[in-house]
Amino acid sequence: MLPLQVFAALASGFAPLHTAASFEWQANYEEALVQAADEKKVVFVAVDFEGEGRCDTFLEKLTKDKQVRALAEQTLNIAAADATHKKKGDCSRFKGMECNDHQRVMADLTGSILQINEDQIFCVPQYIWLDADANVLLSVPYEIDRDGLVWCFEAAQRLLDPENAAPFSEEARPPRRLQMGHTFAPLAVDKNGRGMTPDELDAALDETKSNFMGMLGVDSILRIMFTDEEEAVEYVQKQLTFLLEGFARDRISETLHAIGNLSPTRFWEAVGEFSNLDKASDRREVAVALEQLGARQALKMAKAGLKKEKDADLEASWVRAVAACGAKDKGTRKTILKLATGEGSTDLRASAAFAMGYLQRGDDVREVWNELLQGSSAPLRVAAACGAALARDELAIPGIRTALDGLTDDDVNKESLQRTLDVLKGGDLYVIQQDVERVTKDPVDRERIFFGNPEAEDPTAGAGGAGRGRAGRSEREDG
Repeated sequence: MLPLQVFAALASGFAPLHTAASFEWQANYEEALVQAADEKKVVFVAVDFEGEGRCDTFLEKLTKDKQVRALAEQTLNIAAADATHKKKGDCSRFKGMECNDHQRVMADLTGSILQINEDQIFCVPQYIWLDADANVLLSVPYEIDRDGLVWCFEAAQRLLDPENAAPFSEEARPPRRLQMGHTFAPLAVDKNGRGMTPDELDAALDETKSNFMGMLGVDSILRIMFTDEEEAVEYVQKQLTFLLEGFARDRISETLHAIGNLSPTRFWEAVGEFSNLDKASDRREVAVALEQLGARQALKMAKAGLKKEKDADLEASWVRAVAACGAKDKGTRKTILKLATGEGSTDLRASAAFAMGYLQRGDDVREVWNELLQGSSAPLRVAAACGAALARDELAIPGIRTALDGLTDDDVNKESLQRTLDVLKGGDLYVIQQDVERVTKDPVDRERIFFGNPEAEDPTAGAGGAGRGRAGRSEREDG
């Protein structure tokens, strides 16, 4: 695993550009590696399945973003896909490749860079950044948004060439399900590795018309939850309403939790109607789902949940949801920083300190973290360090190291702070999950945030492999 050895204050080298002509694809993977060695470039791989909503969004929207295109001009870009999009000539989906090119890439990478389960299933979509020796710098399975894509391109370049690293772009933020130095292998129960295509979704929804009360089997429902289509959201909304009004009210919490773990961002619409439920455990799962989805459109909903919440134990969960949904909102930023430094309970302040990691980078955030790191409260020190790890803001490293001074080797907080440094040096986020749970006193799993924990498994992962499970390393990396 390559360490993050540089600080964002360095201003030379590969500064992000803001214009680009197009997103170009290389025809030959092996030749791209050779060229990457000669030119000291990163190789970017996009694993694709036509008709899968996340894949189509990546090609139709994200690759057309000016900053993404500019960053992609600095890398060598390769597509991996099994399908034939055009029988002869240039592929209609990937400019610069023929279909047999991206099919050959898929064959070359499957089982090595692309980790597979017992049924030969791998994650789709999947975005992977490699060095010239085909070592994985970082990867993201299943989905990525624009700000996460920018962060990954910039982070990969920093890992490849730390001496010439440039600051991260202001809007760049680590994506959910980020894997550092390796790719992810779907769990054994995963039979698909992707969401449904529109045709597959239509067939599944047609099946509901002939079933008792329109219900499907658990596996089919979970696959629908994992599908990035508006019709899937509408179906899940109906099922939640059925649970609420019917005889299965005890299933609401686990259904909400599965949405937060599995579903595309658009599923925030299916969650928010349930923030007024009587059971505290149900309302907490609403907050947890909104935090994991992180939809900016759900900010108003998260704020309303926090304002209406009368259970002091649940306020901290809503604070995290507000921060995740309001990552770019100035008012949210002010609120979260005030909560972290205010007179509230330690649990509430710790949750706010951790949730600051969802906000855009800034000196104001770092100042609050540093204040807490040098303060007298051990839970707040750990929470601040964990927030910096969530943001992967390496400028917090000196403050964490200072906080470590004077702590004895048997101090549990010293171990916690050391784990945050491990993350900031290139580790996976799941290593601090128990530390976050301890200092915030919130035990509910956020599998999407602390992704790939090898010590725990989530039965809902069968929907698309998006739950917790073994974090597979590439054979190339492991030798």
